[in-house]
Amino acid sequence: MPSLRSKSHILNLVAHNAGKMNEYVFESKDEAMKMAKKIGLNGVHQHKTGDEKTLWMPGKNMKEFKDWYKKHSTKADYKYENPKTGEVFIYSRRGTYKKDGTILIYKGVA
Repeated sequence: MPSLRSKSHILNLVAHNAGKMNEYVFESKDEAMKMAKKIGLNGVHQHKTGDEKTLWMPGKNMKEFKDWYKKHSTKADYKYENPKTGEVFIYSRRGTYKKDGTILIYKGVA
């Protein structure tokens, strides 16, 4: 189960036809299941935040959700990694990004 700092940390800032990805993050497993059914996915998966809070997303795992999200998106996504923490961030545009004063490393198309 991936570790996340907060709800807004989950691949924030990315907007597509499917909406912003953080619109698919829920504090309730039931709400995530409702969304999964609404968008045609079976099951849900969880993430733990840095403060040990459990958040839920549609799809049996993050890969299944990302595959659905990409299929319903019209823009390219670009993956960046924090070299100090290993955290991965997705942005809708290529560029230079920083988190906590650390320049993120471009890792390719997400």
